[in-house]
Amino acid sequence: MNQIYFTADLHFGHSNILKHSPKRPFSDTVDIVAHDEWLLDLWKSTVDKRDTVYILHFLTLEDIYNAATEKIRQYDCNTFAEYAQNNYRSDVR
Repeated sequence: MNQIYFTADLHFGHSNILKHSPKRPFSDTVDIVAHDEWLLDLWKSTVDKRDTVYILHFLTLEDIYNAATEKIRQYDCNTFAEYAQNNYRSDVR
C-alpha cells in the first residue's frame, strides 16, 4: 500500500538545533550524529520505497543539503523537500 507522509523540521546535521530544543532527542549531549541516525532509523522503520514523503520545512542547513538528501535517497522512496527559507524546491529522489 502506498502511503503519503508529511514531515518538517528534521534539521539533519544542525547541532545548534539541539542546543535550542531541549525536548529533541540527544539535546542533552548535543550529539548530532546520534540525532541524525535516530531520524534515519525512524524513517527506515516507517517509510516504504513505494511511499511518498513531503518534507515541508527545514530538512537541513543549506551547506549540507546534498549530504542530507543523499542519506534519504538510500531508502528509495519518492521524497520531495522544500527548503522554505530560500524558496528552494528539490525532488530528492
